[in-house]
Amino acid sequence: MKAMTTLIAVVGARAEPVVRSVATRSSNVTFEALDDLPDDPVECSAQLQAAWTRAARHSSVFTAVAADPLLAVVREWAKRLRGDDHELETAIGLTHPLPSPDFWIVEDGLPDPEIHWYADYLVTHAHRRVILSRIDPPTLEDRIGSLPAGRQPPPLQDIAAGARGYVPVPSIEVADTGNHILLAGSRNVSR
Repeated sequence: MKAMTTLIAVVGARAEPVVRSVATRSSNVTFEALDDLPDDPVECSAQLQAAWTRAARHSSVFTAVAADPLLAVVREWAKRLRGDDHELETAIGLTHPLPSPDFWIVEDGLPDPEIHWYADYLVTHAHRRVILSRIDPPTLEDRIGSLPAGRQPPPLQDIAAGARGYVPVPSIEVADTGNHILLAGSRNVSR
């Protein structure tokens, strides 16, 4: 299903109230509300699928959602990198064929390793479609009003599948061991 609106994922701790504020003040921006998303990847994926399906049906010029449709994958990928128990394969398997966001506007202060997902990994798949920014109403309005052109991102399932082998730089501290894995650069690795 091709969306009738420009879909924007707004990612960050303050995304929900900022998206709501911008949509309330603007005639060409709507938003799709989300409840607090659960940590469980199955429940999280189900809620994200429902929200992004509804968002794709909006008819306004721009529709903002205060969550990445791949949030369950991002969370589980980050757990894996930290050495925590994770369900990355489950999250990848639950990725539905939703319309990809046309743009991701991402809070530039996200913690590691999540910022690497957006600033490194996602940029390689959606060049010029990932915008690191402050997340406040005036800045979000400005970013939405000046979105750049660029090639469409690949299907979400393809982006999610790449999480299996993506490891960012610089070094990643492995949880509870104090060991460091030093990488020469961001790269995909096979297991």
